[in-house]
Amino acid sequence: MTLLRKRLHWLSSSFAALLVGGGAPPAQAVSCDAAGPGYSNSGAVPCITIANTSFDGTVSNSGTVSPGGIAVTNATITGGIVNSGTISAHGAGIAVNGAAISGGITNSGAISAGRGIVVSNVATFSGGITNSGTIGPGGIAVTNSTITGAIDDSGSIAGGISIDSRSTVGGGLQKR
Repeated sequence: MTLLRKRLHWLSSSFAALLVGGGAPPAQAVSCDAAGPGYSNSGAVPCITIANTSFDGTVSNSGTVSPGGIAVTNATITGGIVNSGTISAHGAGIAVNGAAISGGITNSGAISAGRGIVVSNVATFSGGITNSGTIGPGGIAVTNSTITGAIDDSGSIAGGISIDSRSTVGGGLQKR
């Protein structure tokens, strides 16, 4: 490998690491709060995860979640997710993937993230998504999912609402 090629490889690898890591120092690892029944954050945490579990109860944030968001993966929650605080994330503010949620997602706070709310690969999602706060710049994305409630917005969503052709929102879209 020539010297020029080595330098270009090093430069492109360094740039990719900055994009993936968001510019965070490499020696700092983030430890997320693992949420369970009745979880409530009123302080400051780096991120909240709910994975491979089932419970009755609401997961709520009235504090600050940063630099990560709230991630629900392969879980069943009866009670929903409520944000009245601040979520500031590099990726998704609230991400639900392969989970079953009844009670929906409610945001009356502020979500500032690459993608505000993402619902993907969800067969059972009732209660809809309700926003009376602010979501931006990434908006809301629904992919390969069935939501039986509505997406109801009386706040501000920068970046819009994206629903792919494999998804259904039974209650439709409502802007108040």
